[in-house]
Amino acid sequence: PVRAAAAALIVIPLLIIVALGITTYRQYQAAKAAEQRMAELVSQFETGRLTRTELEQRIERERRSVAELSRQRDELVAKLTASLREQEAARRSQQEIQAIRRQLSGLESAQKFAEEVVRRFEGGVGLLQGGYGFKEKETGRPLRYEGFDSIGNPLLDKDGNTLVTVEGAAPPIVIYYAGTGFLVDKVGTIVTNRHMIRMWETYEPAQQALQAGFEPDLRTLRIFFPGVPEPFNLQLAGASERADLAVLWTDRPPAGVTPLTLAPAEETPLAGEPVVVLSYPGSFDSILARLAKPVSDEIIQEAGSDAAKLAESLARRRLVRPLATQGHVSNVSPESITFEAGAGGGSSGGPVLDRKGRVIAVNSAGFGKVRGLNLGLPIRLARELLPQ
Repeated sequence: PVRAAAAALIVIPLLIIVALGITTYRQYQAAKAAEQRMAELVSQFETGRLTRTELEQRIERERRSVAELSRQRDELVAKLTASLREQEAARRSQQEIQAIRRQLSGLESAQKFAEEVVRRFEGGVGLLQGGYGFKEKETGRPLRYEGFDSIGNPLLDKDGNTLVTVEGAAPPIVIYYAGTGFLVDKVGTIVTNRHMIRMWETYEPAQQALQAGFEPDLRTLRIFFPGVPEPFNLQLAGASERADLAVLWTDRPPAGVTPLTLAPAEETPLAGEPVVVLSYPGSFDSILARLAKPVSDEIIQEAGSDAAKLAESLARRRLVRPLATQGHVSNVSPESITFEAGAGGGSSGGPVLDRKGRVIAVNSAGFGKVRGLNLGLPIRLARELLPQ
């Protein structure tokens, strides 16, 4: 009995140690499996992360695209002008001549309309920038890069996946995105899309990360206004659960920034009505491509391809300015306004303005299969979110 008791005293602790070891090992394996899964997902996020060379190449392609669009418009005006002169010289019917004059007048009127809207209202349309990462649900530890190489790129495994961990003190992973928000009063109330504050809700790799046991961690949300060198930090005031709309507050009143005027809730725009959309693209190549090359080169030299630094560099130089695209209302329903305009990718949250310069809708999405056709949410829905 004594020997049995002594043996038990030795064996039982060993069994406990073995059991604990197996449990710890399994927890270690589960943690490593989760990290591997996140590494694969982060690699999908990283496809949007550009090197400096890639950014420069995209800027050049965008610059050529902008130049081509300008050339096509100038060519159209030249052709119409030449045709008008030929018709007049040949003493063609007044009906034919008037048709060409109407086309030229329409092009000129649309251009002046857009220029006037930009001049009067661009100051209240801001570049909204957000950044989010992931953290463990149980511990709250943020997902981090495991390390960086000599030129600052994240370390990769043998399969090309970004190495990630929840240990150590390396920088947390932050996925940056950009869009548009606009000021609606002098105290700092901003209207935008809901997905601009919850980007992980619409991005499939982010959804998979949540299923892998992580939760989103919004780390940055700020807005840059034209002519203002410093950004304004944002906090959520309210988000609609039935429409892709949200209202935010700035951390201080935007002094000197003119709010946009909202169309009355009871007014309904008509099909065919001209509109202008003021917005920012989702990537910086489109913004930098519209600057003189020496200026964009200087900004890249200073900020590289770092999204946060690029936005700050543009703001310090007072080069934050929305892009304007013209179009027409194509269809109206109680829950949506579709319009034809060349709003580019990433123009989420941009105000859609009528001829009076009033916001009639908030740009929400483009129809992928129909180039230039966009979905706007009636400003009536945004009014429902605004503080009384």
